[in-house]
Amino acid sequence: MEEDVRYVLGKASDFDNFLFLMEQLGYEVKRGKHLAVKSKEMKRFRRLDTINEEYTEENIKKASCIL
Repeated sequence: MEEDVRYVLGKASDFDNFLFLMEQLGYEVKRGKHLAVKSKEMKRFRRLDTINEEYTEENIKKASCIL
């Protein structure tokens, strides 16, 4: 999952595009207080900031603006 997030961060033009590309890879995206994703193989959503503390919605938005 972290590899997919890093891959999409490198390709995304903005935050909405990041979400779109994650969905294209087969992840269901949930936005709320925390950004979370779930693949078809997973039973529950996983917060991205628990995978890597840098994967907060705010940091992903900043990274998308830099690219």
